[in-house]
Amino acid sequence: MRQRFWLDRPWGAVYLAAMVLGCGRLNLEPLMPVAADTVSREVVQGWVEPTVPEGHLLHRFRWLYRDDRSSAGGRGSARIASPDTLRFDAVGPFGSSPTAAVVIGDSTQWVDPEDAVDKLVPSFPLMWAMFGVARLPADGARLRGLSDGPVTLWEYAVGPDTVEYRRTVGERPTLVAQVRR
Repeated sequence: MRQRFWLDRPWGAVYLAAMVLGCGRLNLEPLMPVAADTVSREVVQGWVEPTVPEGHLLHRFRWLYRDDRSSAGGRGSARIASPDTLRFDAVGPFGSSPTAAVVIGDSTQWVDPEDAVDKLVPSFPLMWAMFGVARLPADGARLRGLSDGPVTLWEYAVGPDTVEYRRTVGERPTLVAQVRR
């Protein structure tokens, strides 16, 4: 499963779009060039640190979920407390299916209803990237990356799972994340 999300911070809004498609139908190119070198955890930590929020932030967003059988959308908010705590609230069309969760790092502390985060958030690194936050890899992950002017690319792999990031700084900073399982 490959998923990608773009965050456009300068406009002050976060738009959440989660699309779940079969692997055969989705053909995303990797963000990381094949020629990228192995990097240390300390180097990756330096690339992640500028994305870690300071203080408290509030993001309001609209979301759209699609699969082969149906689609649904809604709105929500995420309250983020530095460095890695998030309160997530979302509702479907006309206020249906209210969902709330507290996430610390890469795990949920509480969720209402219990299976809501599993349905809405297929990957914690992807969820954090939706709000402009890159996550540090787990210990023992294979790390590759490169930095070229305003663009920094890095990836980490644990087993068959890979998370890739592309961070661009400048007039229109962006963070793109891609998760492959």
